[in-house]
Formats: sequence, C-alpha cells, structure tokens
Amino acid sequence: MTDYWNSLTERERLLLMIGGGLAVLVLGYFAVLRPLAGYVSASERDVAAARASYERIVGGAAEVTAARDRGTHNSQRTASVPLRVAVSRAARDAGVAISRIQPGENGGLTVWVESVPSPVMYRWVNQLSNTHGIAPAKVIAQKSATEGRLRVQLQFEGLS
Repeated sequence: MTDYWNSLTERERLLLMIGGGLAVLVLGYFAVLRPLAGYVSASERDVAAARASYERIVGGAAEVTAARDRGTHNSQRTASVPLRVAVSRAARDAGVAISRIQPGENGGLTVWVESVPSPVMYRWVNQLSNTHGIAPAKVIAQKSATEGRLRVQLQFEGLS
C-alpha cells in the first residue's frame, strides 16, 4: 500500500486526502449528528406531552380544591336521592361509563371507571359536589393505555 501511495503525484495524494476528509464528514453527519438531532426532537416532544398532561392534572386539582374551598363539598346531600342513584345519574349526564359499582359499609359506595378523559372525570366529580354535595372520600387514578385517559376508582362515604 505504501508503494502505491509513494507512486502517486502530489496532486493525486492531495485529491485522495480531500476526498477521504469529505467522506469522513459525510459519514459523521449521517452516522452521528443526524440521529442525535432526532433524539433531541423526540425528547422535546415527550417533554411537551408530559407538560400538557401535568397542566391538565393541575387544572383538575385546582377545580376540585376550589369546589372544596367554596364549601360545596359536605357530607349532607341535597334531596333524598340515594347515593348510588345520584352518582349513577351524574355519571350518565357527564358521559362517564361506570364499569362497576360496589356498595360499602354505612351506605358507602365504590365506583370503578375503566377509561375516561381526565377533564370529563373532573367535571363529573365537580358536578357531584356542586349538585348533590357528594365528594369522594378516596380516589385512585391510574393512567390508562389510551393517551389522555384515566382508569379511576372512587370511594364515596355514606351518611353515618
């Protein structure tokens, strides 16, 4: 190989070195810089989606806190509507599909919802609080497999 290199003229050596340098630059761009730029833009999209989800959750929590601060959430329900009926009607009106209802102790109630958009769930709970004075004593919410939806378990306490 060194014999071949030594047999080339200065001009040919210079052209081969420039061509090799350009090949290294092109390979570096396509093998290193371009994939890194793709990873950065994907990370930025993930961060934006996480921020949007966080803002939805904070907004919903603020609605619930505001309702609680207004004093609309108390243990006495308006009218003589049973807890199960009030929860079911409010869910139907809000477009929430309850998958399971289980009566609890002292007239309490546990409700499961398999998949609901978070704003719809917060509006439903807010409507229960404002209309019937019913607020869940315990809420377990998990991110559903579908983007922007929740799997929720709500536990309501009955009147003692």
